[in-house]
Order: sequence, then C-alpha cells, then structure tokens
Amino acid sequence: MKRTNPWPRLRRLAGAAMALACLAAPVHAQEKPGDADLCYKSVSTAEVTIPDVVAACSRVIATPGKAGDVLANAHNNRGAIFLHGGRIGPAIEDFSAAIALRPDAAMAYGNRGEAYRLQRDYDKAMADEETAIRLDPTLSQGYLNRGAIYAARGDYKRAIEDQTAAIALDAFSVPALLNRGEAYRMSGDLPHALADQNAVINLAPRLPDAYLSRGLIFQSMDRPKEAIADFSTAIRLNPQMLGAYIDRGNVYREQRDYDAALADMSTAVKLAPGMALPYLNRGQVLQALGRPVEAIQDYDTALSIAPQLGAAYANRAAAYGATGDYDKGLADAESAIALDPDAPGGYGIRGNIRNAKGDYAGAIEDFAKVIALDPADADAYNNRCFAWALIGDLDRALADCDKSLALDSRAAATFDSRGYAHLRAGQPDLAIADYDAALKLEPKIDSSLFGRGVAHAALGDKVKAAADLAAARALNPDIDREMARIHVSAPERM
Repeated sequence: MKRTNPWPRLRRLAGAAMALACLAAPVHAQEKPGDADLCYKSVSTAEVTIPDVVAACSRVIATPGKAGDVLANAHNNRGAIFLHGGRIGPAIEDFSAAIALRPDAAMAYGNRGEAYRLQRDYDKAMADEETAIRLDPTLSQGYLNRGAIYAARGDYKRAIEDQTAAIALDAFSVPALLNRGEAYRMSGDLPHALADQNAVINLAPRLPDAYLSRGLIFQSMDRPKEAIADFSTAIRLNPQMLGAYIDRGNVYREQRDYDAALADMSTAVKLAPGMALPYLNRGQVLQALGRPVEAIQDYDTALSIAPQLGAAYANRAAAYGATGDYDKGLADAESAIALDPDAPGGYGIRGNIRNAKGDYAGAIEDFAKVIALDPADADAYNNRCFAWALIGDLDRALADCDKSLALDSRAAATFDSRGYAHLRAGQPDLAIADYDAALKLEPKIDSSLFGRGVAHAALGDKVKAAADLAAARALNPDIDREMARIHVSAPERM
C-alpha cells in the first residue's frame, strides 16, 4: 500500500557492515541539497555509505523550520541506521522523537519495539509492537517483531502465528520465514522448520543464518553429515560466525571426531575470547579426548568470565572426577546444583562421583533425580543400572539397563553395564552377548574386554579368555585392580 508519508525500511547500502559505534557525533550543519533524498527516500548508489546517510539525516534534523513529518521521517531513518549498527540507545532516542512528532507513526513504534527487544526489555517491546499493529494492521514488521518477542519468551505457538501473519502480508519476507523456521525448530516441529529454512535458502542463498538454522534442524534429525555441510556453508559465507563453529564442533564431538571438534572450538575461543561458552565447549572436547587437566583450565576460564555458569561447574566436577580428585568434583557438583536445581547435569555428575566414592545409595538417589527431571535420559538409567549392580540388586539393575537401551540402542556403555550385571548374576553367556555388542560399537572398552574374558573363563573357554584379558591389560595396565574393586576378578594364573 502506498502512503502519502511512507516509512521505508532501510535498504542495504555500501558500507552496511561498518561499525557504527565508531561514527562521529551527528553533524549539525545546515541541510545540503539532496540530504532529504539521501535520508529517507530510495537510496541505491554504490558510493553512498552509512556515515553519509547518518550525516544527511542529522543535517535534516538540525535545520530549523522543517515540517513535523519530514523531521519524524529523518529521526525514524537515522534511528534505523543506529539500530542496524548496534547503537540501541541513540536508536531509541530517535524513534521516540519520531513518535513525539507523529504519534500515529506505526513504523517508528515497530522500530522502537525492536530496539527494546534487543535490550531484552520485553514488556516495553511488546507494548510498542501492539501499538504498531493497532495503528497499521497491514504492517508486516509489527507481526515480525512481536513474533520475535514471543519466541524470546518461549511462546513458540504465538511466535509462529505472528510470523505466519507477517508472511501473509509479505510472502517473500526472508526474516519472517527464518524466524518462523526457528520457532518451529524450538517447538520440536522439525519438518515445518526444515521447509521454512529451505524456502529462505531459495530466496537468499547467501544468508548464513539460514544455513546455521537448517544445520541445527539436521542435527536434531540425526543427520550429522548434512548438519556439518550447512554449518560449513555458514562459515564460508561468514568466516566470523561464532555460532557456526560452536555448532559444527558440537556435531563433530557427537560423532567422536574430537580433533575436528577441538579445532572448531579453538577457533571459537579466538573469535570470542571474552565469552564463557567457547571455553566451556572446548573443555568438553578436551575431556572427551582424555585431557581432563586441560579441560579444567578451560572451565576455570569460563567461570572467571561467568561465575554463575552452572554447566561449567558440572563439567569441571566431571573433570575433577576423571583425575581422581573426588572432593573437588563433589564440591563443584554441589555448586552446579545450587545454581540450577532444575538442571539434571549436576545431579548426574554428583551421582557418578558418589558411585566412585562408594556411596551407592547416594548415587542411586541422584540418578533418580535426573530421571525425574528428564525421563528420556538414557545415560541416567544406565548409571543407575550400574549402581544397582554394584550393590547386588541385579533385577533392578537389569530393568534400568533395558530401559536405557530402549531409549538408546547404540549405547556401548549400557551394554557394558548390562554385561556386568549378567556377569554378577552368574549368567556368563548373556554377559558375553552384551560385551560383544558393546565392543562392536566401541572396540576398545577395557572393562568389556576384561568382563568378557572372565565370562569366557567361566564357560571354560581359556583361549578366548586369555585373549580378552590380554587385550584389556594392554589398554589399561591397572584393569585388574579396577575390576577387582567392583567384584570382578580373573581366574588365578590368567
């Protein structure tokens, strides 16, 4: 719809990536010929830069005798430029000035609402977007921005409704399609999320955000190769895209490609040395690589940046446990739980440390808490299975391992735990079957090799027993002592 006094969206200008925080203060000289066109009409010449537009708008604003509509347009457009460059305070001042001059300016309310959203002042943001929509029900930006507020509040149903309304007004709105796809993804509707991001990529094939979002969808769909490909495309389009390195690193870690994961997380640390998350993620990779001391150093750095980061305490607790420093590990697990009592991670790690310290009842209590918080946590059932087996409650152990495998049928650690439970129950044939399954998934599990060797010995197959025990000892020279602590010992002279 054409209007007498249009409020155009800012077009991409040459120099749009310039850091506006470095701009000089607004120029207060008198308006020059062409400033009005430059400030709020169609601008597309390659020579025009962001500072040029800001200066033109500032001169329009500083010139006495301008009509209210002209000044309102200039404030709105200069505010849009400030907002694009991350200068939220000056942007809000300009939008407020525009609204004071034109209280019916729907676009200015929509822009100010977006600025408030970026400040996470969601109440003010929502009020402005509601006003923008009331003033102009055909303003797609109002629905777009209000949908983003709903998404920030976790109300994905309303977010999807608003983005759909924006798309109905502008079928080719890349931001609305992108945001709706993200809302679908966060609500768990992956097919619709994928359809939206595919549409975005068709419309804007060089937009890295769409590949990042689609990569996360593929990751949730358990399609790691496609996820990695999309994250890689996002990085190619924007080599400074921190989230793409972190997300690709996480997929590499899930695929046990720890070297590639470490490279991505190290790049993330270089890109954002003042952020806690990259250190947390790199610590997790170092831990998976069996380098807990280095992992602890990264968790220390993360906590120095974000002292209330519960996940860093939880992961550092696990790293301390891996070094055998159970007291520090237990203290960190307690801190993680105190910071976020509704997060299962702290309880799970405390349960593992309690297991290691011989507090099996406490461990079982912790794993039960994890299951209560997340009934689909296969690891928690596995850990409780192992704890039950350690105290000899083998029926409950086997039930928990069965539940764990129903949730994750490719968990080598759970086959190892169930093999241990069968071995303690005097069922060496069933133990061998489980150890076989574990070793097929991960051929170098020393406890599975040792347990299978003991089971073969129980069935009288000394040749297979000797081979398995030798393989376990080659991987871990302390395996006999460690297994003896959980009541599994090799026959004499073997």
